Amino acid sequence: MSWSQADLLLATGGKSPSVDASGGKNIAFSGVSTDTRTLNQGDLYVAIKGDFFDGHRFVAQALSAGAALALVSEFEPFEESRQARLVLVEDTRIALGKFSSWHRQQISLQKLIGITGSNGKTTCKNMVEHLLSSLVPAEQVLATEGNLNNDLGVPRTLLSLTDQHQFAVVEMGANHPKEIDYVSRLAKPEVAIITIAAMAHIEGFGSLDGVVKTKAEIMNGMEKGSTIILNVDSVGFEYWQYMATEKGIHILTFGSSEKADFRLISVEQNTGQLNFRFTHDNHIFQADLPMVGEHNAFNALASMAACFAAGFKLQQLIPPLVNFAGIKGRLQQYQLPNGLLLDDSYNANPDSVKAAIDALVKVSPDGILCLGAMAEIGETSADQHKQIANYAKGKGVAFLLCTGEETKNMPEVFGDKSFWFEDKSSLAEKAIDLIKTKQASVCLVKGSRSAKMEQVVKNIIEGMKIC
Repeated sequence: MSWSQADLLLATGGKSPSVDASGGKNIAFSGVSTDTRTLNQGDLYVAIKGDFFDGHRFVAQALSAGAALALVSEFEPFEESRQARLVLVEDTRIALGKFSSWHRQQISLQKLIGITGSNGKTTCKNMVEHLLSSLVPAEQVLATEGNLNNDLGVPRTLLSLTDQHQFAVVEMGANHPKEIDYVSRLAKPEVAIITIAAMAHIEGFGSLDGVVKTKAEIMNGMEKGSTIILNVDSVGFEYWQYMATEKGIHILTFGSSEKADFRLISVEQNTGQLNFRFTHDNHIFQADLPMVGEHNAFNALASMAACFAAGFKLQQLIPPLVNFAGIKGRLQQYQLPNGLLLDDSYNANPDSVKAAIDALVKVSPDGILCLGAMAEIGETSADQHKQIANYAKGKGVAFLLCTGEETKNMPEVFGDKSFWFEDKSSLAEKAIDLIKTKQASVCLVKGSRSAKMEQVVKNIIEGMKIC
């Protein structure tokens, strides 16, 4: 893309000494960066202030490295040639959002699909992208990269839109109220999904009710007549339904309830594959998904419902599901010499851990749960970890291996065949031994981002010499 300094001033309401009524220079830029380490020649450098850093310290460095312009909230005493390359705004973070929203309005998309929820939003984002890319040329579909789903990541995604894009799939995350409200107003989704409300980032929301209300904020950026996909089985559904009705937003539902527009009626878990049946409009459909975990059948229903709302037919959407590759760190499967490794190490909260346990016990009667601590679940953390130990025991998990201070009391709840480890390498060694001695055949690795349980996955892969 290519923008001009005049575009930036128009979108942000900023000021610059180089663009004025007397005909100053109108500098062009071709990219946007908030980090001098990834800055490209000709980019706009945005100086972001955070709690522990201030991008204004690197403005001179950015300009020397080839930044065409710098967006700042304070002028520095540069020489005239550099001073002319500054655009002054009150808040650079807000200005970046304004510019991305302005740019989004310049692109004639068929549909922008926004996705939020406590669990499953990244899986749904990738699944929607996969389905759309199976039906239109892949270069016409833009999706959030990685976990760029916050107040800086969503603007970056929007600024990646070009005239060739027909669809955008934008993930919207939050760890405090009003964050989804902000990014939704920037993106203005025509279709949106709320996957589920659960006990995730509860410290930032105060309660599950706070989570429910925060997820509803995705509707604040939606126009009357747009479509919201709601989980009829989730806590908060009635509140979301009321909000959508008040705003004139069309509702499509998914879930196991007879009220669901896309209703899951049966699931068969085979090693490495889900076979499920669902109903829509009084017709029964069969679908196959190369994943484990019944919750992924619900993710598939939500994703198909979103694509359906975007104008595609179910008969077009079901066949591509069988080729969905899944996502690294989210119940990704690795074949072991004696069984299977399930890598669900990307993140964890109580509900997502329970869903992963459900998947484990359906795949194997002698499974190992390798668990790192769950973070950001507030004052109930100790009780929540004990409840997980009890849940795993009740579901029939054979071995519980855990690490992290918050998991220390889990073995006494689980009982025999449960172990706590001071470090991840020792935990991995125990898992490898259990698999090699054929005491267990399937190993699930799960934990919050801060637990870094991907190291356990790496150690098991290396230790087992997976083929």
